[in-house]
Amino acid sequence: MAAVDSLPAVASKGGRNGRCNLLFLHYGDDAMRGSEISLLKIMYGLDRERFGLFAICNRERYRQALEAAGVTARCAEIPEVMVDGRYLRLQVASFFRTVFSLARYIKRNDIRLVYCNNGLPSQAGYYAAKLAGVPIVSHVRSPYNLRYILLYRMNRVTARVFVSRAIRDEFCGKVRPKGLSTVIYNSVDTERFTPARQRDGGERAELGIPADRIVLGQVGSLIYRKGIDVVLEALALARESNAALHLVLAGSGADEPAFRRAAETMGVQRAVTFLGEVAEPLALYQQVFDINLLASRREAFGVSLIEGASCGLPAIGSRVDGIPEIIDDNSSGILVPPGDAAALAQAMLTLAADRSLRERMGAAGRQIVLSRFSLDRYVASVGAVIEDILAG
Repeated sequence: MAAVDSLPAVASKGGRNGRCNLLFLHYGDDAMRGSEISLLKIMYGLDRERFGLFAICNRERYRQALEAAGVTARCAEIPEVMVDGRYLRLQVASFFRTVFSLARYIKRNDIRLVYCNNGLPSQAGYYAAKLAGVPIVSHVRSPYNLRYILLYRMNRVTARVFVSRAIRDEFCGKVRPKGLSTVIYNSVDTERFTPARQRDGGERAELGIPADRIVLGQVGSLIYRKGIDVVLEALALARESNAALHLVLAGSGADEPAFRRAAETMGVQRAVTFLGEVAEPLALYQQVFDINLLASRREAFGVSLIEGASCGLPAIGSRVDGIPEIIDDNSSGILVPPGDAAALAQAMLTLAADRSLRERMGAAGRQIVLSRFSLDRYVASVGAVIEDILAG
């Protein structure tokens, strides 16, 4: 993988012929999750007559996805300087090389604004943008403790975009940030993610799920933060009253072996389908799930909830962080305390027992998505922030 130092300049497409060049910085792993997908939506939606789009990311897979979106993309390491307990990254020499290289890249390519997708790239991006004399935006997609906020310089950037009010309020409760702070919710393509006209049973049959089962589904990483252990415990409790419940887990993660063992220990392994990583969950929402879950212990927003709601599914979610900004309790779904398996089991039983309630909540969820979380609204809001900053 190239260092930023070695990245060639690209012929300028900036102000000289009417377009403003924007540079997007992204750091992540190989999985295509909410952060990666949400940034791609911005790329596809921004006006290409108005903006020239450049990006630097640390994964080749994502670089290819950006190139497919028509973005001039490069793959390079994005070093970090962080001391936080056992997490120690002091890439000082490479960090300063990267800062100066980024600043040169910004100037050579006539970049007018740097947009950092989450915290880590904001650190190098902040100093590079300062050297180059351009504004910088940090899209804050996760909760951060004070040390990360300060070292990543998210409190000092020109503007911050938060994925939920909860994350904004937590951030601003720790530090008084400079510049603009605004909330822009993540989005879903409501023309693609729509309720199925009818269910033919084929998708369930392929997964070996009997037609008479009530299927609960959760899409996301199989990690402790997502509350998979709580979901499994709740399923075991709920199946004591309703043996027709079946759970589908779409995703992968470091804790998957432990969750598989837990399912066996609880005796529910035959009522749980581990799908692994799913590139496209649309068919799950439309043809497999009856109830959409997100039982996270922390969750800045929860894209899977708006995807399922857009497809007309009722939801059960933890009353934590940004989730209550998606689910209207007892209207489009049910909110439960995070980590409370008994409350989650009761919510499962309530929705499983009443098909008409599921349909009413699913219809309400669809209307909420149309009004709050549409793709057009999302891209227009991000574009407005960029335009406001460029206008000074």
